[in-house]
Amino acid sequence: MEQPLLVTVAIIEKDNKFLLIKRANEPCKGRWCFVGGCGAFKKTADPAEAVKIEVAYDLNCVFNPQFFTYNSEEFEVPTLTLFFHGSIEDSPDPNPKAVSEYKWFDKNEVLKLDMGFDHNLAFRKYLN
Repeated sequence: MEQPLLVTVAIIEKDNKFLLIKRANEPCKGRWCFVGGCGAFKKTADPAEAVKIEVAYDLNCVFNPQFFTYNSEEFEVPTLTLFFHGSIEDSPDPNPKAVSEYKWFDKNEVLKLDMGFDHNLAFRKYLN
């Protein structure tokens, strides 16, 4: 079995709304997702720091994370996703290399979306 890919994801909430991005790149290009990725692990082994780096890269914002849960899926490679939740300190200023659009959604809107990766499952866990 391959070693799983380690990914961090940020569930960002403000005023009962959730920030989603539309991905500018594959995988899941053009689909709504929470902010996250695996690239930050090249800079740190600490998952909390990695998710901060991902949010800073994608949205140019400071993220204040708290660990939420994890999920393990079989995508192109085995993937272990660590989900964090929290708030951002600034207004998003998306990096066009990573984000084609961002939007704040209320929870009912998020529940109706077919999000990329395993983000629908994690969001349902978050609400429970």
